[in-house]
Amino acid sequence: MKELADVLGKDRSPHGATRPAPVLDPSLQRHLTNFSLISHGFGAPAIVAALAAVQNYLTEMIRSVDRRAAAAADPAAADSAPGAVRLMGPPAGRDKPDPPRK
Repeated sequence: MKELADVLGKDRSPHGATRPAPVLDPSLQRHLTNFSLISHGFGAPAIVAALAAVQNYLTEMIRSVDRRAAAAADPAAADSAPGAVRLMGPPAGRDKPDPPRK
């Protein structure tokens, strides 16, 4: 994903009256220019934004899995960690759950 975002970031397709100097191989730049023309210049930035969103989502999922693994390994330490999420049991500081409501 990162490589694709990097290549799209190097795209030097013409926009309006500007014609930036190509950085990529001309055969690759030609296809990116065609894509840019078809998408009215919004295609590459939209894909880069979507890839960044997916990357952020995956990063947060990895953090969540790491937190859960730490909580499973040492529940007492996980409760006191900043931003910790309790996975099971009553809320912190309570010995027993609320009685059932009638």
